[in-house]
Amino acid sequence: EEEEEEEEKDKDEEAEVKETLKMVKDKKQINKLGRAILARLRKNNRNNRSIKMAFEGDPTHFENYTKIVKKPMYYALIGDKIRNGSYRDLLSVHNDLLLIFENALTYNQIDTYIYIFAMEMFNGGVLEAVKEVLKKEKL
Repeated sequence: EEEEEEEEKDKDEEAEVKETLKMVKDKKQINKLGRAILARLRKNNRNNRSIKMAFEGDPTHFENYTKIVKKPMYYALIGDKIRNGSYRDLLSVHNDLLLIFENALTYNQIDTYIYIFAMEMFNGGVLEAVKEVLKKEKL
């Protein structure tokens, strides 16, 4: 029962964070916060070359990638979209970040390091980075 309460609390917290992200619509705020979140996530994989390669650049050159993954997404593209003002709110940035890791889960074998890392990021790592940046910015 305690586990269920904890899970419920986590879902409430996630919903609250998503509401906050949805309200950030100012392009300057999206730019500043989006870049901060991206930098925080990039810090996670700075020391691991295979992780960096998997998420930083365009993955469409990987074998059969475009046959398996329908909407490729990667850090550099999100950075470009932030700079170009393509996002309507910060929640859209969050959703694209999740898409990176969802794609990695779809494309990679279950027992690989990249799959395990992507699972961790998809199941809370992205949210933790977002919460850290929001807290720092007092949002």
